[in-house]
Amino acid sequence: NLDGRGGGSIGSCTTTSPAPCVPRSIFVGPYAEDIAVDAASVYLVGTESVRTCGRSGCAMTQTLVTHAGYSWHVLVVGSTLVWSLDASIMACDLDATGACAARTVVEIVGGAGDLATDGAFVYWTDWSAGAVRRCPLGGCASPTTLVSGILGASALATDGREVFFGVVP
Repeated sequence: NLDGRGGGSIGSCTTTSPAPCVPRSIFVGPYAEDIAVDAASVYLVGTESVRTCGRSGCAMTQTLVTHAGYSWHVLVVGSTLVWSLDASIMACDLDATGACAARTVVEIVGGAGDLATDGAFVYWTDWSAGAVRRCPLGGCASPTTLVSGILGASALATDGREVFFGVVP
């Protein structure tokens, strides 16, 4: 499994199903800390790997990338997959076969909370510094701090014009 917590499963429901829907099983297998989807695949992260399964289901997930450490969040934009590790934000460009060569977008201190992207930049909440930061998807040596001094920076989203983030009261 991905993190030693035992198995899990990924299911889905169409948004047009009458509520409550009967979920469809995509696969049963490793526990996923986070998931992302594109037109063809479901991507999941946990300990030491980024894995994928076709949206129609699979008997066994395919490992795209192995790495040391724990993956917390994953997102996909176009053909680029982005995920956070304890000390870095990683990315890879998926090719037509679904292969993925990982690259470091930025080294970070203190861990990334949530991730968001507008297709040009990756944004993340920095738990330890109480900040929201960004870096071009192509990579950077020093991220830009957009907001600092916020307690418990958590949930994050962007529409390309603004970055929205959760704050602990």
